[in-house]
Amino acid sequence: MIDGKIATSKALLPNPSIALPEPKQELITKIFSNWAVQIPAHPAIIQEEHTWTYGELAAIARNIAQILQSHQVEIGDTVAVSGCRSFGLIASILIFEEQT
Repeated sequence: MIDGKIATSKALLPNPSIALPEPKQELITKIFSNWAVQIPAHPAIIQEEHTWTYGELAAIARNIAQILQSHQVEIGDTVAVSGCRSFGLIASILIFEEQT
């Protein structure tokens, strides 16, 4: 059954060897990076009583990127990101702007 799931995943995901077209609008990761520099103390994510500022979220994203690099993940490598709704999931998605 695992082979079937892998085949299905490959059919759903873009071929990583083919460059995707550049979007016409600014990437959300780029917008986030700008906000992290311009307004680092402002709230970026609020969930119930927990809040992360843009600066905190950027710092966590950089930390995740460093962990990946320590495991020999390099710029250009394909990395799957999965998880339940959480601040960490958002931070892990944002690391990709930090590495470009």
